[in-house]
Amino acid sequence: ADAVGLAQGEPNSLLVSNEGYRIWLGRQFYISRFNHKKPKGYLAFDSINADFICLGSWNDIDMKVLAVRK
Repeated sequence: ADAVGLAQGEPNSLLVSNEGYRIWLGRQFYISRFNHKKPKGYLAFDSINADFICLGSWNDIDMKVLAVRK
């Protein structure tokens, strides 16, 4: 995690995409570092080393969103 610059906390989560698609079945997936202290608002689908790094989705996040209406 340190070698690739993945810092702990919600604002540092990495959005996962699949060939440019960022939403799968109405859900966005993130790789997040928690250092074994996963918050309640994160639904983890898989983890490395007992919640050191997780793949999952946030609930009730504080991240900023920019939306453009076309």
